[in-house]
Amino acid sequence: MYNLAKDLEFEKAAKIRDQISEFRKFSKYANRQKS
Repeated sequence: MYNLAKDLEFEKAAKIRDQISEFRKFSKYANRQKS
């Protein structure tokens, strides 16, 4: 049970990291489009 919870936390963190890097990529692209 404990390990499962740890895995879930890790997965959540990984998902959040992915979203953040996607967002950074997107904002970089958006900034380029603006100028």
